[in-house]
Amino acid sequence: SMSTTKIRYLWNLLMQQKTFPIDLDASAPVQDPAVLLHSSFWSLTGRLVSSIGGLLWLCVIVFGACGHAGVSEEDADRSMKQYELAIGLQGEGNSPGAFQALFKAIEVDPGNAKAHLLLGSMFLVSRDDNPALYDAKAEKHFREAQRIQASDHALPDASLAADARNALGVLYINQKKYKEAVVELNAAVGDLLNRDAYLGLGNLGWAYSE
Repeated sequence: SMSTTKIRYLWNLLMQQKTFPIDLDASAPVQDPAVLLHSSFWSLTGRLVSSIGGLLWLCVIVFGACGHAGVSEEDADRSMKQYELAIGLQGEGNSPGAFQALFKAIEVDPGNAKAHLLLGSMFLVSRDDNPALYDAKAEKHFREAQRIQASDHALPDASLAADARNALGVLYINQKKYKEAVVELNAAVGDLLNRDAYLGLGNLGWAYSE
């Protein structure tokens, strides 16, 4: 069964998208909420990919380049395709394949903040397998997503940095580092570009309740 960490984090991700692709037919058999949350998250993420890809090509057409420092337009596109592949593989239940696709996405374009954030999230929801190792990797990728978004090579997603801080706060809560969690979550909530500050507020309540 899915751990409380996974359920709570996936619930936050679902709420962030404000859409639930779940069959609400009253005659349908009741399903495990953990399974619904897991499958719904990846279904939602998959629907976001087309808009991400379209935005990438818009940048190429209008501005001439969307690549980061030392990364060509072609490599930026290849990296995003690996990111999309990772979402599809995880949706099929192929987590090892999804991890490998994200590693490739970051190898091709180290400045792909979305890939760093998703990879960190995968390590976070898998932390029960190896908490010490996976927590360190999750923190590394969340921090890198923040660093990229604070640089001149940030992706055109205004709330991405706040999303990374929120995720880092959730990680710290699960590590029982409540003071550190509060710092990150307050920063996420206070980010004026954060479209979903209420998620950080909910996680702040979680941190204070522990």
